[in-house]
Amino acid sequence: MSRPTKPIIIDSPDFQAFLKYARNYYFTIAKLAWDVALKFIDECGIPRDRAIYIWGKIFETFSSPLRYLYNEWDLLPPDYKDKFMSDEVKREIEERAKQLISKHIDITQPNYQEM
Repeated sequence: MSRPTKPIIIDSPDFQAFLKYARNYYFTIAKLAWDVALKFIDECGIPRDRAIYIWGKIFETFSSPLRYLYNEWDLLPPDYKDKFMSDEVKREIEERAKQLISKHIDITQPNYQEM
């Protein structure tokens, strides 16, 4: 049984960070596919236009659809995801954390009466 998919909230900071991750992922895959296609030119002597076709097929094989990549994004550790967040979002998160900490209630003091 597969994991349920989460909804995409396009204007969320998490999705914007994911888009940076996806661009990086697809760029890396495209470079890898091109390296393989160039190897076909060098070692097999195939024409460059044929290598471009091979590049496309390799890229299709290596890359995963954006929807699956988005589901995998959930499995990444938060410190890795942070690399793809904008500085503005990081500052906003820090501000919210400071606000929460300043409003923190001392958990050692009971806030209810025991019966």
